[in-house]
Amino acid sequence: MANPVVLALAAIGAAVVLQFTHAALNFLTFHFLKPTHALQAYRGAPNAPTYALITGSSGGIGLGIAHELTRQGFGVILLGHLPDDIAAAARSLPALNPAAPPPRTIILNAETASPDAIADAVSSIADLDVSILVNNVGSNPVAEPNFRPLATYAAADVDAVINLNARFMARLTARMLPLLSRRRPSGPSDTKTTPNRALIINVASLGMVGLPWLTMYGATKAFDFALSAGLARELAAHPATAHVDCLAVVPGDVRSQGNSAENGIAVPANAPVWDAYGREIVLKAEGAVARGWLDMTPHWRHDLERALLARLPLSVATKGMTDMMRVKKDGLEAFYAKRR
Repeated sequence: MANPVVLALAAIGAAVVLQFTHAALNFLTFHFLKPTHALQAYRGAPNAPTYALITGSSGGIGLGIAHELTRQGFGVILLGHLPDDIAAAARSLPALNPAAPPPRTIILNAETASPDAIADAVSSIADLDVSILVNNVGSNPVAEPNFRPLATYAAADVDAVINLNARFMARLTARMLPLLSRRRPSGPSDTKTTPNRALIINVASLGMVGLPWLTMYGATKAFDFALSAGLARELAAHPATAHVDCLAVVPGDVRSQGNSAENGIAVPANAPVWDAYGREIVLKAEGAVARGWLDMTPHWRHDLERALLARLPLSVATKGMTDMMRVKKDGLEAFYAKRR
């Protein structure tokens, strides 16, 4: 008769192997088996235009998302505060897919927008079949230097970060929910692949774990992450909104117009570029929702970094984050000094 202790240890070992195998297969299929036609559940009737509203879409990740949604045949509504930049972004889209609906634009400053201005912006697109909202806008809009201790923040700096990264996103989402929930799936609303669903994508950041010299930025991104998770559960709990999916995106470093060595910010050489990263979000969002996830980290290196960070001893993780941020902070300060 086998020793019970040996049997128990064998069972534990088998469970660990199965868990690792499942996690590895899930990782590989999620990151490397990409669909040709994405977001099928969020399209309307054949030949009927379906739109996505993307905030912060004049450049960077937001524009990358707009590019791929256009390639996939969606109409996009670009929202930003600089008219020339938004117009240039809109002009870049038709060549990607001439069959896609013409892009629309909304000029709105997310940092200063009033509730009435947000309501007016939403009303201006109420005639469209909007199936996707991408809350992408966000940065660290404080007086230079951007990376510095919280004790040096003026009240206006604190408010600016909250307004841009948290308050606007919450207000806009609340206003958009009636438009998104008015879509009616052609099948059971609890089936994630049923056509005519709606989707909210909230772009958070790995910085939500708490980064030195970016304290307010990380705090607001943690707000975005928590709001997204809470809203996902809230929507799923009511039959009238169970067809509206909500997914947080957790990026690491992404090379973009504003996040690059040209602007004094140290970015890893292997960091994904904004256009490719936006494409990853669009191609992988539906797969994440189908798996029942409330959030995803679409780039495989970032996903590994996030998993490793969660498993490191706190002291090791803290030292690594602090060292990384010190390099970024020193590089940005040197950039400012040369510019003076």
